[in-house]
Amino acid sequence: MDKPMIIALILIAVIAIILIMSVTHISAKCDEISSNIKKLVDLKEKEDRK
Repeated sequence: MDKPMIIALILIAVIAIILIMSVTHISAKCDEISSNIKKLVDLKEKEDRK
């Protein structure tokens, strides 16, 4: 294999890893937001019952 091909493959691998990490980070944020919303809804329901 020639050198430019190896460099291109390494760059593609790095970009893929960054994309995967950002996607997992975004999904973790979505889970966090949805759990916060659920907590708020639960608190509101408890207040309404009183």
